[in-house]
Amino acid sequence: MSVEPAIRPEEMDTTEAFFGPEEIFFSRTDKRGVIQAGNSVFQRVSGYAWEDLLGAPHKLIRHPDMPKGVFALFWNRLKKGRPVAAYVKNCTKDGQYYWVFAIVVPIEDSYISVRIKPQAKQFAEAKTLYARLLQIEKSEGLDAEASAKRLLSIMYTDGFPDYFTYICEAMICELRARDKHLGRPDGKRRNLTTTLLERTEEAISVTRDLLSGYGEITSEPTNMRILSARLEAAGGPISAISQNYELMSSDLMHLLSQLDVDGEDPFGLMKTQVQEIRLRLTICRAFEEASTQFGAEAEQHQQTEAKSMSILSVRMEDEVVSGLREIVANSERLPAICVELRRQVTGLDVVRLLCRVEAGRLNVKDAGLNGIIDRLDRFHSELEAQITRISEIARIISQDAKSLIVNHDKL
Repeated sequence: MSVEPAIRPEEMDTTEAFFGPEEIFFSRTDKRGVIQAGNSVFQRVSGYAWEDLLGAPHKLIRHPDMPKGVFALFWNRLKKGRPVAAYVKNCTKDGQYYWVFAIVVPIEDSYISVRIKPQAKQFAEAKTLYARLLQIEKSEGLDAEASAKRLLSIMYTDGFPDYFTYICEAMICELRARDKHLGRPDGKRRNLTTTLLERTEEAISVTRDLLSGYGEITSEPTNMRILSARLEAAGGPISAISQNYELMSSDLMHLLSQLDVDGEDPFGLMKTQVQEIRLRLTICRAFEEASTQFGAEAEQHQQTEAKSMSILSVRMEDEVVSGLREIVANSERLPAICVELRRQVTGLDVVRLLCRVEAGRLNVKDAGLNGIIDRLDRFHSELEAQITRISEIARIISQDAKSLIVNHDKL
């Protein structure tokens, strides 16, 4: 039976409906968003009878304070077959409101949703963000897609490159806040994957500094040729050295392009993989708890839903291991790239030293040329340290990922 919301927006109550932080909502819808099943917490808090909920669209409980852009981003990821999460404000049958942190996963021809009470600091930030976005939607007449683009722009300004990164961070923090409230220890795997994520972020930062340093010295060979012209015939060797340096540094750039943080770089890819792993581990944790709560409910269909969540958890655990193996494969190819980078740098070192020797032989007192040589010295020193660090981080990432695979069932 399908029903429409009983309360008009202008009749919404400002009272918050109660549900405890230890409780978990569960519901399953078909691909159209029609409710097919749910648990007693969902039914009780919504205020609707089961005969009104089953067969009704999930938007039955949507609160008008929710920006359209949030749902646009939410469904865009979900329709691609990927798990997603969001802070959502819902309304009860009598017009009260309640907030949830919703985690939704596609399974076969359905969507399974587990929702917990939001408690992390990100929740307050999300409410402020939603109110701002809702006002923008109304004042500028934005449709869902335009609102989603505006939301992504705001998130980017706040330090999140995309919605996926935002929800991963929020989900981890919400589950951690829930565990703290319930007096549980922090998850060991969650801590290990946090460390793994920090390793990839450090590697991205080092790589970005390396590329930036290279960009700063690309004009130096040209500067050397300009200065050598002032030396007239005596500057010929300096000009030749600058040409050799420019040629060899172009080969170095070809290798560095494999670490380009703006493309499909290995560390950027690994960071995304770690985020997906953390997302799935967190979802498994939430689903395990929801499944346990189902065990206390006597209805036969609840046992069927618990079985579905168990199957989904196993699938996600398999995806975790698969993702870790990809991280190992990606990290283990980086040391070879670093070895080749060192070989190229060694060749550049020879050219750089020849430039210094030639300048000394000519007894050049030109401050410009000496400044160029000093900058090249500094770049080469920093480059060697950065390559060493990148190789070391790759080794540690591989080691940590292997440890997670080997000890997967024990953590």
